[in-house]
Amino acid sequence: MLLAKRRKNNLYWTGGFIATKDLDLADRLRRLRTHGLENTIEPKKWFMPGFNFRFTDVLAAIGIVQLRLMEQRKDHLNKVYQYYYYGLSSQFNLRIIPKKSYELGPYVDVLTPNRDALRKHLSKYGIETRPFYPELNSAPYWQARNTEILSNSKLFSNFGLYLPSGPAITESQIDEVTFAINKFEQ
Repeated sequence: MLLAKRRKNNLYWTGGFIATKDLDLADRLRRLRTHGLENTIEPKKWFMPGFNFRFTDVLAAIGIVQLRLMEQRKDHLNKVYQYYYYGLSSQFNLRIIPKKSYELGPYVDVLTPNRDALRKHLSKYGIETRPFYPELNSAPYWQARNTEILSNSKLFSNFGLYLPSGPAITESQIDEVTFAINKFEQ
């Protein structure tokens, strides 16, 4: 499980649950978690688009146990990001997407104009990568809205790449990835 903090609203989130002191945010998150409804027993009004993010009791119990590992995993993911950051700092055609001090994610994301060629190169070393998702502007639910808020969507969709990362990756595996990337002739 991962933990991060957003300064503005004192929001903490982890791989499956959210804790906040902001009551308005908590109401919005409950609606988001439950298909956008305020009340599932007597549903009367849709407030917003939502999902089915409710936990079962078993998942909640596992989550509570996983919290004991949170600090260790958080530290490891920060080290993974830093290790990649310094290992790839000489790459002029590859930019690691910067993270703020309070941000933490399971992936190390990069932008590169030669994404497809780099992916092919890395696959020769047995290294699997994933491109970013399609641009948000192409999602049907954004079609009728002002998509200027999604202006970076195309950039990330076309040039974004997830490097091998996550809580289980080792320094030697990162060394293999950075070695292969640094061998890439652009």
